[in-house]
Amino acid sequence: MAAISLASLPPDLVLYNSAISAPVSLSYLFTVLICCVRCNFPMPGKTIAFGVPALMHVRKKLSEKGAKKGLPRCLMLAPTRELAQQIADVLTEAGAPCGINSVCLYGGTSKGPQISSLKSGVEIVIGTPGRMKDLIEMGVCRLNEVSFVVLDEADRMLDMGFEPEVRAILSQTSSVRQMVMFSATWPFAVHQLAQEFMDPNPIKVMFLCFHLS
Repeated sequence: MAAISLASLPPDLVLYNSAISAPVSLSYLFTVLICCVRCNFPMPGKTIAFGVPALMHVRKKLSEKGAKKGLPRCLMLAPTRELAQQIADVLTEAGAPCGINSVCLYGGTSKGPQISSLKSGVEIVIGTPGRMKDLIEMGVCRLNEVSFVVLDEADRMLDMGFEPEVRAILSQTSSVRQMVMFSATWPFAVHQLAQEFMDPNPIKVMFLCFHLS
């Protein structure tokens, strides 16, 4: 596996390399728009794999004429609070030098601070399906400008019964979007979700793990 080279990235995105303890495959990092059946890659390597393309996507959107800062452009859904927070920690630190703000939305805690963050303006929204759907229905989380979507551990989200929430949330995003799905397995429900919300012919990448004893 080749160690990651950040030479081609914008200067303000070359910042998290010192925190990556394990090398990340270049092909893994820059393969976006994928349905990926993956092995157990370590954090934050996996998050960087979709986080850097997400940050570059947001930067591009903000550079367009008439673009308004503070509107969600990127959505990341995770099945659990812990995973959502891990993703948010990486994206918050990585986005700070480029002025890209993130918020993490999850249940089991007060909505107040999360609502305040949304109202103050963020470009990346990370969270669990239940809390995010609640805030959408309250009218404080608007995703109509979101054009980059990541579903992490998609099979697990569906196994936990979040399919209605995931579908409702995705329906709020822009109809023109890039979408990345990470799934350890490829059950029919995940395949159906991909067919409905992704390009009719998505790129699929499968990583096979061989454990030798």
